[in-house]
Amino acid sequence: MQHNKMFNDISNLSNDEKLNLENQYVMKYLELSKKLYRYILDDFPKHKKFKKMSYQDKFLILKALPEYSEFIDYFPIVTREMLFNMYHDKAFKKFLRYIFNYKPSDDERVKLSSKDKMLKMGVLNSKNARYVYYLHYYTSNKKSKDKSEEYYESYIKELNKDSETHYKDYINLLEESNKKKEEIKERYKQEILKELNL
Repeated sequence: MQHNKMFNDISNLSNDEKLNLENQYVMKYLELSKKLYRYILDDFPKHKKFKKMSYQDKFLILKALPEYSEFIDYFPIVTREMLFNMYHDKAFKKFLRYIFNYKPSDDERVKLSSKDKMLKMGVLNSKNARYVYYLHYYTSNKKSKDKSEEYYESYIKELNKDSETHYKDYINLLEESNKKKEEIKERYKQEILKELNL
């Protein structure tokens, strides 16, 4: 059952078929999330360099494990929160149902089809960060939708800032790489011209 393909195929299904597929989807990833969280709590700390690892290192090591790689690709924010010991099965279940039934608004469709990477990233961040709304709601002593919404909004702002920084770093790296390629080409050209006495 492929993640993206499944969402593309549900429009022609009856309500009962959709509900059945939604339940399968929820159960599959809910079980996987529990296994991953147990691994993070129980087995991962046994890694000899665990205490010195950065969050990024931990994330990459988890992603290299074949049994969790797909989950981490689909749910990076959920995994991130797990690494900070934040997980709640009811929150994740609610999030899975949200993702399964998610339909972008007209405004979001425009942004998703835009050539502007940051506009696309903003929509994806907003969708994927909905988990922290549910997480905040289910882990708070006093459950408040307003407080959870505030937390969610501030989380998205931070996420978008991080995305912008990472994207700028990527562009700078790309430009630097292209510049070096041009320098190498030019040096090679000069060497050939020198050899030919031109």
